[in-house]
Amino acid sequence: MKTLSLFFILLFGCVQTGMAQNGGLDLLTISPSTYALSKAEATTSIPDGSNSIFNNPALLVFNENSSLDLSYTFWIADIKNVFGGINVLRKNSALAFAFYNSGANDYEQYNRPGPSNGNFSVQYLSLATAYAYKLNQVSLGVSAQYLREEVFTYTANGYAFNFGAAASILNDRVNLGFSANNLGKMEKLNAEATEIPRFIKFGASVNVITFTPPKNESMPITVSLATDYVHPPDKNTTDSGSEAQLNHDFFNLALSLTVSETIELSTGYRTGETARPLSFGVSLLTGGFNFNYALLPFETGFGTAHSLGIQYTF
Repeated sequence: MKTLSLFFILLFGCVQTGMAQNGGLDLLTISPSTYALSKAEATTSIPDGSNSIFNNPALLVFNENSSLDLSYTFWIADIKNVFGGINVLRKNSALAFAFYNSGANDYEQYNRPGPSNGNFSVQYLSLATAYAYKLNQVSLGVSAQYLREEVFTYTANGYAFNFGAAASILNDRVNLGFSANNLGKMEKLNAEATEIPRFIKFGASVNVITFTPPKNESMPITVSLATDYVHPPDKNTTDSGSEAQLNHDFFNLALSLTVSETIELSTGYRTGETARPLSFGVSLLTGGFNFNYALLPFETGFGTAHSLGIQYTF
């Protein structure tokens, strides 16, 4: 049995008295992808299978193969995030479908000190589809989401759209991306409608250099950098895992080392007011299957988030 503090009640957009809402569907502020989490979510210009539905749908057509994706993230406060999706490539286009669920159960609800009023759960769900089309080195994409939130005995439905563009230049060494995320609205959850956290993102990624160690020329190592500039136009989105508000623009930065196209080591950094500025990860690239792990330590003493993911390409 878990006792929910005032902070986590606010985190989930729920105030005990009257069930009024604080801003934010936190489902939409955390990437569902283990691979993206390992890079501090600096993936507006990096293809990431069906996860690009939620980040930049234009990247769906930039993947080398079709894929099935699954991720399971152990977030703080016993929150579990589960993601699954499929991205099917065609000649110059891609069609993708995905689900993303986030929530926790068995929280005790209090109006005042003393015995609890009972237990409740908090659940968020997104069902999404997306389409992307590429012409030469430029692509455009759009995704649509059905959203559902359940807090205590209250439920609400909503929708959101993501729009994106991407380009590959300099012989595919540099990728550029742009996305407008979470444009939509929710029904009222008891008294008020929960605000959807909107973002505008610009991203760039580059393979900086590939070199081989002096005594092992069969082991090439590629160094890659990525950065996202993120603008929250509403200036009121709660950063999941932090009491602070995202009142300013911020950057996500990532560094990756890929060894022999088999192992990728990643680290990332988020600027601005956040309780999870750093991230680390490792990916095992085996051809048909890719295995991913990400670790996100929190600065505020609430623990560490872990994420596991697998991708099957075909």
